[in-house]
Amino acid sequence: MAEKTTTNNGVSARAGAAMISSGEITNKILERFEKEETVLTKSGERVTDGFRKLLRQQMGLKADYLQLSREEKIVEARERIRSDFKVAREEIKKQNPVDYLLDRALDPLDPMNVVYKIILKTLGAEIDGRNNAIRLSPELNSILLSCPGFKDGRSTNHHKKEVAWLKFR
Repeated sequence: MAEKTTTNNGVSARAGAAMISSGEITNKILERFEKEETVLTKSGERVTDGFRKLLRQQMGLKADYLQLSREEKIVEARERIRSDFKVAREEIKKQNPVDYLLDRALDPLDPMNVVYKIILKTLGAEIDGRNNAIRLSPELNSILLSCPGFKDGRSTNHHKKEVAWLKFR
């Protein structure tokens, strides 16, 4: 049990270090958040619709996301990530940390999925965007398999996962 705790703490520490990001990682995160904050018009242009503007104003943010400077978008993204991590810190205690990271990374409706994919990649997982799959490192695979909900390489959770290659939904 002590060995599992040490391994899980190592995963958590390295996952936190993953957020010290390069420009490429920042661009990926901002691109994903822009998709969350805007809608695509018939002409293919991204705009902040009236509902989102009103919602952003109610949250104390500038109404039109597209009018933010890059620096303002980065500040807003950092705050969203920090806020999400506060909640995730509690949720992750209730389950296997690798399983939690995979759940968040594979959820196409989760605006934070790109952040969790980056964390998994930093922890040694291979992300194959062309085939929409994740290959876990041996260390991550062993942590995932140590989860009580796994039997014979298959999850008994609400969704099915293959241990070697996990397909994006």
